[in-house]
Amino acid sequence: MNIELLKEKVEQLKKRPNSSKGTIDQIEKWLLGSHVLQRLRINPYYVAGDTVKNIKRITSEFLHGVKSGAFDLHWDIHCPHCNMITDEFKDLADTSEMSFCPMCERDFKIDLLDRVEVTFSLNKEIEDPQLRPVCAPPPVLQNKLQLVTPLYCTESETVTLEQGRYRYCCPLTLAKGILKVEGPETEEIQEIKLKQLAGSDFDKKELTVRPGKVKIELTNTDHNLSGLILHTEQLPQELQLEQLPLRLSGIQLIHHPDYKRLFGEQVISERERVKIRAITIMFTDITGSTRMYETLGDTKAYNIVRDHFEIFFESIEKYGGKIIKTIGDAVMASFISNEQAIMAAVGAVTSFISFPVTPE
Repeated sequence: MNIELLKEKVEQLKKRPNSSKGTIDQIEKWLLGSHVLQRLRINPYYVAGDTVKNIKRITSEFLHGVKSGAFDLHWDIHCPHCNMITDEFKDLADTSEMSFCPMCERDFKIDLLDRVEVTFSLNKEIEDPQLRPVCAPPPVLQNKLQLVTPLYCTESETVTLEQGRYRYCCPLTLAKGILKVEGPETEEIQEIKLKQLAGSDFDKKELTVRPGKVKIELTNTDHNLSGLILHTEQLPQELQLEQLPLRLSGIQLIHHPDYKRLFGEQVISERERVKIRAITIMFTDITGSTRMYETLGDTKAYNIVRDHFEIFFESIEKYGGKIIKTIGDAVMASFISNEQAIMAAVGAVTSFISFPVTPE
């Protein structure tokens, strides 16, 4: 990591009008204390730590950092069965309907809520580790170990395994194999020695041991970095969001106010059918607007409509909504949840009630 260039970019971010210097310091502190594998794909929720309520501001500073060249933005596609990152698109125009997981060897439909995570990485001028992006397996997969092995090095760990079938794999190189644990339990420590070869293969693709303690050793012969995770072979039919760590979904980013301001030109291609599992649409309208124009005149009625728009826009943005368009005196907006839409509507009505009325 080029620390000097990173600090230069951080100072540039702090000079932006209305920047949150405390949030930028929090991001910098996390970066300087992180591992290279964590920086391959930076999850804003991990940076937030105990300050999850600050996630909107943290995401905002990352977005401004992308615009200034400090960070890169990624739309990562996750397998619904093992959660591996299967692919990414650079912006919304590159979205597609389907993806393929080389680990599970299955096709699946892409969903902006469930299967697309938005992450960040340091701009390549600051750091370019030339590694494939990875994410830790979710707890539901019951991961037994996690080895990280630099080039020409050997790492090992001893685990206790029960009878069953396990999958061992490297998310960095896409190497994989099956470990069978069968037969009577043994008190002896069994040893497994694996080599990460050139390309996407281990030297052994199928292994058998007895239940009990097993020392697993991985030697990396040809990659800048390789690794090994071991989890049960049986995968969920489809991972649910509540089974995964907190993450910024594609649909959440689309609804972030700074995303529209900074990257509003990026839209989903009309040729693709990327899925959005659920979204709430709000429509508003001013009752009797035609009569209002006739009674008050065009100028005064227009000013009332303009004030009404400002109140609605502020409330919609406050509660995480996105303005899709306005039609005459009507507003069309989208929200991730019904609750957000209701709160935005209530907030707007409350503002209307307290809005000062200019006497005739």
